[in-house]
Amino acid sequence: MINNTDHHLFNISFIILIFLLMKSIVPFININMKNLWYGFFKTKKRLKHSEPKGWDNYKLLTNFQNSERQKTRLTNTKAADVF
Repeated sequence: MINNTDHHLFNISFIILIFLLMKSIVPFININMKNLWYGFFKTKKRLKHSEPKGWDNYKLLTNFQNSERQKTRLTNTKAADVF
């Protein structure tokens, strides 16, 4: 005959074990459910917020400016080292 307290502890541990298992499985289930949902209802997936127009050009410009700054810094340091 099992004591009542031992039985209770066993139940708690079992519940925790199930909870952990579910926690580990949930992400995979979520992915599958999403695919099923979109397949079944044929709804379009919402696109991610796109970057504004001209953003690429701005990035390129900033990169160019930074490279120019670095060049000037290098030249300055070289000049300083000479003296």
